[in-house]
Amino acid sequence: MAKDYRKLIQNSGFKMYQVAHEAHISASNLSVWLRYPDELNASQKERLETALTKLGIKFN
Repeated sequence: MAKDYRKLIQNSGFKMYQVAHEAHISASNLSVWLRYPDELNASQKERLETALTKLGIKFN
């Protein structure tokens, strides 16, 4: 089961576009990534988790 990144972002107080900006992707791409978290490849997961870490969002 994939992590619920969407819920983490919503609970953090950050907006989706802020996370997308930090991950260097478009907000629409982030939306797709969050819709299908089980299908993220290792590179996408790393990019997303790095962005979350930089914003101070704990995901472990």
